[in-house]
Amino acid sequence: MRRRDWVDLAIVLGVWAAGIALISPRGNFPVLDDWDFSIATWNFARTGHFHFTPFTAVSLRAMVLWGAAWTRVFGESFEVLRASTLALAA
Repeated sequence: MRRRDWVDLAIVLGVWAAGIALISPRGNFPVLDDWDFSIATWNFARTGHFHFTPFTAVSLRAMVLWGAAWTRVFGESFEVLRASTLALAA
């Protein structure tokens, strides 16, 4: 990679890290639609089957798979789901 590419990458990661620092995504409680995402994710992690509430978008399947993998490793909590989303965003 060229030097300019490394600078661009550093800027993007810096903005990402600043956003996390500004928001402070900690706390084991749902924010907005986290409750719906957590129900689908935790059910999939426990049973291996998709079970969506009437409010869940079908397009959430990939996120449920991602979140279930993190849940299996780190346990069921909203903080784990937030961390998985932040890792995917990076």
